[in-house]
Amino acid sequence: MALYRDCDVVALPTLWSEPFGRVPLEAAAAGRPVVAYASGGLTETIVDGVTGRLVARGDRAAFVAALAGLAADGEARARMGAAGRERVVEAYAPARLAQTLATVWDEILNAGEPSAGLRRASAGGR
Repeated sequence: MALYRDCDVVALPTLWSEPFGRVPLEAAAAGRPVVAYASGGLTETIVDGVTGRLVARGDRAAFVAALAGLAADGEARARMGAAGRERVVEAYAPARLAQTLATVWDEILNAGEPSAGLRRASAGGR
């Protein structure tokens, strides 16, 4: 966490579609905005314009522009960092995740079938 706190902005230039964006959550917990390509799980852990910036996958010019924009705008960094921290505390706290998982399991066991969200996921998002 100390490394994140030493940064003004966290740059995550991976082109790989990560299944879950853990780095943005760690950065947000430290109150730092993230700039990343909009792909995979990063689109779920970064809220564009709120907790960081997402740019089109592979658009290096947009990535650099987003990074430079945040580097030059201390107010935006502070606002996005605070919003990211708030989001992590509310949505990804261990107790919250445990409760969400327990709810899903209760739905499965009590209904005998997956919840609507799990049905959509298993049907390829349809």
